[in-house]
Amino acid sequence: MRKPIVRCVALLATALFLLVALFGCRASQYEPADAPAVTTTIAEQYSEDEYDDEYPDEPATTLAPPLPLTITTTERRTFTTAAPTRATTTAVATTTRPPGHVAVRGVSLQTGAFGVYPGQTRQLVWTVTPENASNTAVRFTSSNSSVATVSASGLVRAIAPGTANIAITTTDPHSQSVRAALIVTVHHRIVEISIHGTGTAAAGETSALGVQDDRGATVPHSAILWESRNPNVATVSASGVVSGIAPGVTVITASLHDNPEITADVGFLVTEQLVTEQEDLL
Repeated sequence: MRKPIVRCVALLATALFLLVALFGCRASQYEPADAPAVTTTIAEQYSEDEYDDEYPDEPATTLAPPLPLTITTTERRTFTTAAPTRATTTAVATTTRPPGHVAVRGVSLQTGAFGVYPGQTRQLVWTVTPENASNTAVRFTSSNSSVATVSASGLVRAIAPGTANIAITTTDPHSQSVRAALIVTVHHRIVEISIHGTGTAAAGETSALGVQDDRGATVPHSAILWESRNPNVATVSASGVVSGIAPGVTVITASLHDNPEITADVGFLVTEQLVTEQEDLL
């Protein structure tokens, strides 16, 4: 009775082995194309003596030795592959200040804009705050070097007519950088100017004058120096406004700030102050 049971147990063990091998193959994630074949041989041998010793109560039975059970499978190996990753560098702004280091808080320029002519230069003036900052170094840049350039010391040089932004940036490595900028206008090189406007006014009255260059463009008053040769007759302001003082004639002169040799003159007549009929009645 027990002999068939033993044989059943042997068959169950064999079936279990086959199932393990089958599921092992299905669980594989990757199988190389050249995987070698593996042959596994399971041989179960039973002798009559061993069986009778183990089960003395059973009648003697002669058992034919079971044939070897050969299982041929393809070896499968499991490889775990990770998706390729791309190296990423993230810049993290960190500032470690040495003990006692005073950080820069701001920077400012003395002016926000100015005009020059090709070939002229202008030195920038700036202030870094606080005054006791440990590192006040700055860097200058020009947005249009074909119009104006700027040196490391802040010297602006006009190249050709146009506009350019000149920026100043602090460079203290232990402070957050701060920035300021101004606009540089490079004017057309003026070779001649002329004065236009009314060349007469009554005493006590005013008359506005202006200046044009050789191309007919208006020259800003900030680029002109005004002068009256006879201030007892008339005076002229920095904006070209002539005020009549007393009857007479004077000459009003305009010259370029940056090139005083380029000038223009106009005669100016100051007449008697007009008296209205109402003033006569008074």
